Amino acid sequence: MTHHPHDHEDHSEEDGPTALGGEVVPLDAARRRARRADDQETDRDEDEFFDRETIAIEGTVLGPPVDPADEDLPYRFGNDRHRAPIIPATLRSWRGTRSMLVWAAKDAGYVVGYHAVRAPKYAAKATLYAPIGFFRATGKLLHWATAEEGNWALRQYAADRNDPETWLKLDRQRQRQSRWRWSVVATLAVTALIGLLVFLLADIPTWGRLLAVTVAVPLLARAGRPTDKPITDRVSEGPRYRKLTAELVRRALLSCGISSINQAASKDPNAISFPQEIHRDGPGHLAVVDLPFGVEAADVVARRGRLASGMRLPLDQVWPEPGDGHPGRLSLWVGYEPASQMKQPAWPLLKDGKVDVFKPFPFATTPRMDTVNAALMFRNWLVGGQPGSGKTFALRLAVLAASLDPRAELRIYELKGVGDFKALEPVCTEYGNGFDDETIARCAGMIRWLYKECEHRSKRIAHYAALGKAPENKVTPELASLKDSGLHPLIVAIDEIQELFLHPKYGKEAGEILEKVIKLGRAL
Repeated sequence: MTHHPHDHEDHSEEDGPTALGGEVVPLDAARRRARRADDQETDRDEDEFFDRETIAIEGTVLGPPVDPADEDLPYRFGNDRHRAPIIPATLRSWRGTRSMLVWAAKDAGYVVGYHAVRAPKYAAKATLYAPIGFFRATGKLLHWATAEEGNWALRQYAADRNDPETWLKLDRQRQRQSRWRWSVVATLAVTALIGLLVFLLADIPTWGRLLAVTVAVPLLARAGRPTDKPITDRVSEGPRYRKLTAELVRRALLSCGISSINQAASKDPNAISFPQEIHRDGPGHLAVVDLPFGVEAADVVARRGRLASGMRLPLDQVWPEPGDGHPGRLSLWVGYEPASQMKQPAWPLLKDGKVDVFKPFPFATTPRMDTVNAALMFRNWLVGGQPGSGKTFALRLAVLAASLDPRAELRIYELKGVGDFKALEPVCTEYGNGFDDETIARCAGMIRWLYKECEHRSKRIAHYAALGKAPENKVTPELASLKDSGLHPLIVAIDEIQELFLHPKYGKEAGEILEKVIKLGRAL
């Protein structure tokens, strides 16, 4: 049979692959038909979409990633911030160590004194309970030697089942266990008897007998006392100090009434976090807190009263302040006791009375007992406060420090008339005490002299600046120490200055001149 490859007529009846119902499909043509159908469907969908009142929007353009890519950091880079300090914060300074030891010694001394006063009462109770404890301890020891509790439940179960064979086996096991226990009891009894005979008959020093009684009687009394009646009284004087914990800090922060803190904490319990452990810091504990996002530490500081109320502590025992790092970090320091009950340390200048007014000097202490330094040179001081708040004490402390610099010239007027600065009169160039017209007139005259002194000093500074001895046209320690330079430190202190400003004759003039002196004299 001849095959005609191009003759496709009447091939449906031939035997071959197509005779079984198969069909040869041209794939290229089928793909083209499917593609045209998809395009028509897409066009129809777009037409239906754009028939509506819509606006065509171009496709979203994707930019570069916003978050920076992870970088390969050097080994252990940035790990220091998470490391605990090798030396605890309390032991890094002598102040912290001393405060901790003083507080511990004070607390231990109180406990010792409390129990020492009640020692006769404790001795009577111990004498009463010691015999009871002896018989109770003896009974427990004998009961232990019999080993009755070892398999008592099993023996009782065998007895209830009327199983004598099992009961006898269990009892023999109990007897084997009790043999070595009776040996221990016999050894203890012989040892106790020998010790008692030695105590009664041997030649023992008195302190030895007292020591034996002091050790034995409390132990026996402890065994013989009722469970609910301790021998010693409880040392309790109220919640003088509460241990600072994370839960206590969280509760106090939530009680401050700051809505952003409460909302964040209700959604996420970890919104209030602690970047470092709560630790001792001087005479107290320090908690560093990261507040929820958007909350500033200043918001909590402004509600210090509510914070102390939430901690159930006195106001002057709770000291919050903004922490280092970011505005949302709070440093909360809680003292062992209120600041009003803490003993102030001695002024450091009492031992080392050397001051350079060009450098800060120790002026005060914080509730943590940290020393606060203050500066006099290039500063104007205005001490204000309520009556009786210690304004005169603060001013007198600053003047006392200035008097320890031999270069300083002091001019002091106290217009209260009680002599608060009388001790400084021998080292003052000018001193006045009282609020009479004569004293106020002298004080007003000193203010006029101050203004003229400012004019004189400005010329002297310009002179030394031309010679290259006054950098930045300011008084330096070298110029102040130079003899006859006329630029030595000049300290002027006026206590109760309102008496001068309210004077009908000198008040207005003194106020106007003093305003000029305050602006000029700081730099001269």
